Amino acid sequence: MPAPPTNSAPKPDSLQQRVQNLAREIEQLAGTGLPPQDFFPPFLDKVVSAVAAQGGAVWLLDNGKLQLCCEARLKETGLRDSAEIQQFHQRVLGKVVSDGETRTTHTDDEPEVTFPSRHLLVLAPLWANGGCKGVVEIFQRPDVPAAARAGYLQFVEQMAGYASMSLERGHARASTPVTTNFDNDIARYGLQLQRSLQVRDVAAVAANDGRLLVGCDRVSVILQRGKKIEAEFVSGQETIHRRANLVKSMVRLSREVIKSGVAVKYTGITDSFAPQVKDRLTDFV
Repeated sequence: MPAPPTNSAPKPDSLQQRVQNLAREIEQLAGTGLPPQDFFPPFLDKVVSAVAAQGGAVWLLDNGKLQLCCEARLKETGLRDSAEIQQFHQRVLGKVVSDGETRTTHTDDEPEVTFPSRHLLVLAPLWANGGCKGVVEIFQRPDVPAAARAGYLQFVEQMAGYASMSLERGHARASTPVTTNFDNDIARYGLQLQRSLQVRDVAAVAANDGRLLVGCDRVSVILQRGKKIEAEFVSGQETIHRRANLVKSMVRLSREVIKSGVAVKYTGITDSFAPQVKDRLTDFV
């Protein structure tokens, strides 16, 4: 008697765990201090694998022009097949650089351009030293439901955030002198905080200088004005894109932390947190 057929498709739980593992690997990779030419190829491979995409590319600004840093099956997309298609592609990439916002673009939305194959492009900016320094581009399957685009967008945006941290670290290493006297550094930091009475200026010092002082990847300053809570400053960025998914989830988490009045230090375990904080923290992480 033949054995009954088995379903070899991965279970949803295993797929989710695989994506989480790849995201964790990308986060760890961002902390290794690798230069861009060594960091981005494995980074791109992991992002493409996590979202089961058809390919991807990383573009970095060089003298004001986007240059290809690395790619995965870019030629197969046909986005370089004609001058007309290349103009469309450069326009889409340039829009991300100028707006600094994560976006999706479907080739079906451009009826005036004839593409050799259909694609959903997921694009996220790379930030470092207060400005957009490049674009992460993922070539997703063209038949992705519209309702699923937000999930892909949020994931690619978060992974681009890790890549931005890697770029920022490289800039900090190149431009920041090494200091060993913490007492002098903290005293200097305190003086810098008092140089202005403008809220944004103080928040900028708290974020940018604070990040260097404690040696972390990013510092954000969240303020409450009446009932309104919003992100005032994020280290390394001149402007904050408040509609970005990560910023929204950070503000929602901050609101619950402010309500609780208890400092939150997350090390991978959430059992001791209040339910509201735990839920928002889980969304953010």
